[in-house]
Amino acid sequence: MHSSLRLSAMVTLLFLIGIALSNASIVRGSTLTTVTVPAAFREGNDFATRVLGDPWDMSSYGDISHYLNESGQRKLVVNPTVANGVFSGTSFGSASTTGSPYFFPLFPGYKGESDLDPVSIPVTDRIGYNYPIPSATNHCLYVSLNSQSSSSDYMWVLWFADRTLNISPDRYGGTYVQLYPGGGAPFWQVIKVDLAATPPLIPNTNQSWTSHAQWQGLRIDPTTTAAGTNFAVDWVRLTDCTALNQTISWTPDASVTSIWLQPVGTTRNIRLVTGLNGASGTASVDFQGVAAGSYYVGMGTTTSCCSQMSAQPITINLAPTGKFVTPSYTSGVDYATQAGNSWDFDPGRTDGNVIQFTSGTPLATATYDGNGMLLTTPSGPLPAGVDVAINLNTPQAIDPNAYRYLTVDMETSWVAPWENIPDAMIGRWIWATLGTSGNPGSHCTMVGPDIPYDIGRQQMTVDLFSTLSGNAEDREGECAGGTLSWRTGQVLTTRFDPNENISILADPTTGGGPLIQRIRSIQLNKPNTVNKSSGTYVISLGLNKDPSLVNTSFYYTTTTASPTQYPALAMSPPADMPNKVYLPLIQRAGVAQATSGNMKYFSWDLSTVPLGTYYICAVLNDGLNSQTSCSMVPITVQ
Repeated sequence: MHSSLRLSAMVTLLFLIGIALSNASIVRGSTLTTVTVPAAFREGNDFATRVLGDPWDMSSYGDISHYLNESGQRKLVVNPTVANGVFSGTSFGSASTTGSPYFFPLFPGYKGESDLDPVSIPVTDRIGYNYPIPSATNHCLYVSLNSQSSSSDYMWVLWFADRTLNISPDRYGGTYVQLYPGGGAPFWQVIKVDLAATPPLIPNTNQSWTSHAQWQGLRIDPTTTAAGTNFAVDWVRLTDCTALNQTISWTPDASVTSIWLQPVGTTRNIRLVTGLNGASGTASVDFQGVAAGSYYVGMGTTTSCCSQMSAQPITINLAPTGKFVTPSYTSGVDYATQAGNSWDFDPGRTDGNVIQFTSGTPLATATYDGNGMLLTTPSGPLPAGVDVAINLNTPQAIDPNAYRYLTVDMETSWVAPWENIPDAMIGRWIWATLGTSGNPGSHCTMVGPDIPYDIGRQQMTVDLFSTLSGNAEDREGECAGGTLSWRTGQVLTTRFDPNENISILADPTTGGGPLIQRIRSIQLNKPNTVNKSSGTYVISLGLNKDPSLVNTSFYYTTTTASPTQYPALAMSPPADMPNKVYLPLIQRAGVAQATSGNMKYFSWDLSTVPLGTYYICAVLNDGLNSQTSCSMVPITVQ
């Protein structure tokens, strides 16, 4: 009897504990956790992820910094900041006054002195000149935006055919979206625009998205109607419009009209879709416009979240991406290394690098700490600033028909980034050949086109064989007439100018501060070659995730338009696999960037490969996403 009572009491106690635990499990803060979400699924087909290898997820300044504030020539975005995966700023004016704030997810590149004269473009940078958007296949735009503006405010989207931007009316177009047509306090939302669905065009623009086969520039104005408007952007995605539908269910509630997302680790709620029938308790939701990551899913009204929230987050799987280390721009023979003294600014030996400062007071300073050269250059309009030249050690003449790729690994910082640097952040490559007289010591010195760069660390590569990058912009000394280029004759001396040092703000009275640059290395490389008789070539690929999680199949091809043309056969890897990365793989800090810690090696069997020049491609599959990456340069089997 007493035993039965004790058993009954224990059952009752366990029941009450179960109720308490059950109640605890459905409460997250003050919100009911009654939303059911799917397991992990793949991310949508995003242009920046698949083509550039780095999504516009606001994880680094590189997602928005190209031409921000027109490289300092106008004040449009006040206090631009990128932190914790969000780009934020404040409008200085409006579209009808001094101009609305804007940023370029994809910038076409800088033009030169005339409208059609291009500035040299770093070939490894994420610029639309090299990576245009196919208008037919990529036209669904998604922007996760919070603009602290009124219901009458608009977001603008503009597209540009080339680096001339809006100079010619037949080379650009744009559309607009009202931000909060329903009124209410501003909130985070994912704004979708089908650019190909003939949306209304911005006045004075006449080119629809489908009027050109491709676009080199994409610009977003997050607010347009008032000065002093704060805004924030979480991500921008441009997809192929392929739906990525997932089923979401919740406790039926007629007041529910919208689905919201809360990125894990944050408190911001982002409205994804609206117009739901809350009483149905279920909906098929398209997630193609959501950046990879983990999110709690909430149910709410059109303007607020949330009456219900999922207990567990959904996970949108980050697509695997890769960047080839071999073959690459820097994996061919390097001139300075083969000459016996690489341009790595090693303080432990005499590189023969001479830092030359011309004009200006005070002088720039250079120090060496084992991690390259740290250069500090006072800024300001010349002659207040300092012009800096790095004369590189050139112990033997350079065959310009053999050495093709110039690569500079440099990191730049400034007190007032973007706002006041119209021309300072431009580098130049300068070289000299024997003068026309042929006399010893006579030189023809040639100046290459501008090499624009950005705040942060970049690995900039210039193809000196191209007319765009290799033709001389200026000359001095005993020079022949006509067009001069890198391939004009044997190169006797080389020089790199790390900055043009022409900035609106002088140093230090107006607060501009000096330009601080760390130059880790400069390389001048031959194209990649391998002798067939060697039997094998080791391909190395940096991935954005653990290689053990990615199934990788390698191919070789004569054109990247057909990436799986020929399967690459594997040989058994050598006992001591090389583990040397010539230059950092991280060009931009971001979750989708390949890193040197995630290397995949493949020993390519050359025995059945015909002599020829091939790109190397890899099909990457992590079980949810499949994606193809190809080398930026080919390798010649000879």
